Amino acid sequence: MDSDTALNPVKEGVDPVTAAAMPQMNCPLNARNAPNSSGTVVQLWLSNKGRDMNSEQETKAGRGFFQLCLARADEIVRVGLGANELFAYVVLAGGVNSRLPLARASTHGIKSVVDRTGMSRQSAANALQKLQQHGFLEALAPAATASRTEPRWSVDKAAPCDLAVSQRFLAPMERGLATGKSAARLGDLFMRAKNTAEISVEQARIDALALFLHLHAHQDFGRYGGVDPACVATYFGPAEDDGAGVEHIVDAARDGWTLVTEQAARHLPGLSDTFLSTALPSSPIWKGPALAVRGAHALKILRDQKLIYGAYVLWESDPIVGPPSNRPSPLVTLYIKGSWAPELEPFLQYRVNDAVLATGTRKGADAYRASLGTAADWEGTGRHMYLLPNGYVNSAKLIKQIRARWWAESQDTINGLVQDQLRVEDWTERLEVFRTDCMPSREDVL
Repeated sequence: MDSDTALNPVKEGVDPVTAAAMPQMNCPLNARNAPNSSGTVVQLWLSNKGRDMNSEQETKAGRGFFQLCLARADEIVRVGLGANELFAYVVLAGGVNSRLPLARASTHGIKSVVDRTGMSRQSAANALQKLQQHGFLEALAPAATASRTEPRWSVDKAAPCDLAVSQRFLAPMERGLATGKSAARLGDLFMRAKNTAEISVEQARIDALALFLHLHAHQDFGRYGGVDPACVATYFGPAEDDGAGVEHIVDAARDGWTLVTEQAARHLPGLSDTFLSTALPSSPIWKGPALAVRGAHALKILRDQKLIYGAYVLWESDPIVGPPSNRPSPLVTLYIKGSWAPELEPFLQYRVNDAVLATGTRKGADAYRASLGTAADWEGTGRHMYLLPNGYVNSAKLIKQIRARWWAESQDTINGLVQDQLRVEDWTERLEVFRTDCMPSREDVL
C-alpha cells in the first residue's frame, strides 16, 4: 500500500510496549479488518496527533487541516467568478495561520496558488485580484521587514468557518500529479477535470470542487457512516437467483438468525436533487446542462481521481424515508471499498463470510472462498451478504454510501470514527456468539 492509501499509526511517538500489543497495526489488515477493542486504533492515532497522516516527505505540507466558509465558496461562483478564483480561494484559506494576530491572515499568495493548482502565475494573480475586488480577500499592508511567510491577505475574516479539510489535499504540485493508486489533490482536480459535449472544462472544475466540498460538509462517520445517504446513495435489493443457488433470504445455522444476500439496485450512486441544488452553485454567465447531468459528471471525476470511496452501511431501517427528526441509526459498516485509512475504518464483511462458512450456513460456489477470505466468487456482481437476528430482517436496509477523502483530523472526525468502530466491534462479538452457538460441543463430537 502506498502512503496515500494506508495509515500506520504505530510509527512515531508511540510507546513501543503499546505498539507491540497491537501486532496488526504495522501490516495490511488484509483487512480481515478486525477492530481493536474500545476504539483503540483511533484513540492511539489521536494520541499521536495525526502525524502519520503524512509520509516522511510530506511532514511540513501535510499536517493538520484548514477551514473555510462553504457559503462564501459557493458565492464566488454565484457572482460570476470562475474556476481560477474558486481554486485560489481554497488555497488561500489553506494558508490561514490562526497564531497570527490578524484575523484570518493567510501566508499563501500567488506562488502558493501556482504550486498547488498548476495554473499560470498570471492567472493566479488575476484570480486574487478578482477575489479582492469582490470582497472575498482583503490585502494586508506589507511589513517593513517582509518575508516569504509574511501574511499578504485576509481571507473572509468576518465569515464563519464551517468546513474543515486535511492540509494534505493542498500538497504542492512540485511532487507531481497523483499516479496509480494515489488519490488526487487540489492540483490534480484542476489539471485533470475533463469536459464533455455539454460541460466545459471550466464548469467541470467548478462542479467537481464544489461537490467535493459539499460532500465533506455532509460527512459524519458517527451519525451516517460516511456522507449522509440523503445526499447520495445506492440502494441494495434482493439478489437474483442466477441458477447457482443464490437466494435472497436463507435461514441461518442458528435459530433466530437469517442470512441475507443482496445486490446493488443500480450501478451509479443516486444523487439527490435537493442536495445538488445547493452543492452545485449556479453562475450567471453559464447556461449548462441539467443539475443531474452536472452532478453525475462531477461525481465521476471525483471517483476517477479517488477523491471519494464507497462505504456499505447496514441501517436499522431506510434512513431516507420519514422525517429528519426521527431518522434511524446505522447498525454497522459492512464493507469499505478503497479505504483511505484501513486501520481507522474497520468493517464487518469478512467476519460475516467466516461465520457463514464456519457454520455451514452456506456452502458451494456462491459463498466466499475460505482460503482467500478477501476474494469473492461473486466479484463484480455487486452482491453482499450479511447475518441478522430475525427482528431486523424486515426493516434493515443495506445502502452504499460515499466517503470523501482527505477528511480533517479533527476531534469531531475522531469521535465519529470511534463510534463507527465500536459498532463493528459490537457486531463482531455478536457473530462470535453466533459461531460458538452453532459449533458442536465436545460431547456431541465424541
